Amino acid sequence: RTQGELLTNGLSAALGAGYRHVDTAALYGNEATVGKVIKASGVARRDVTIATKLWCSEHGREKTKRAIASSLKELGLDYVDLYLIHAPRNQGKSPGEIISLRHESWAVMEEFQRKGVLKSIGVSNFNKAQLQLLMKSGTVRPSVNQIEFHPY
Repeated sequence: RTQGELLTNGLSAALGAGYRHVDTAALYGNEATVGKVIKASGVARRDVTIATKLWCSEHGREKTKRAIASSLKELGLDYVDLYLIHAPRNQGKSPGEIISLRHESWAVMEEFQRKGVLKSIGVSNFNKAQLQLLMKSGTVRPSVNQIEFHPY
């Protein structure tokens, strides 16, 4: 969730040192800075893998469409390499509604992948049962299940 000058300097140094994968999320509030730093770096867009994520409050068909458009605009891009559902929880009021909203979001992500706007799609912090349910609802298997893991 790094922002501001710390993000600008850190990401500039990382790109200068040869790093080519950038992971961000709408929740972090730094997509615009990430996009500007990448553009200013001189590194060709095709050489940088950019991942961003759909936040829990944005699940559902129309919200997901708006969230994808917002991330693209903030990043200053016409596509992202990897788009993830940030976490399996969402604003649904019942277990059934939570699953339904998640499946609606996945269907939109599949649609945007077919259009080439999202090169790969995946999830973050899903357990086995959540993955199995998601795979039954869609036609595209998640390419990634990014798991948060750190020592603190």
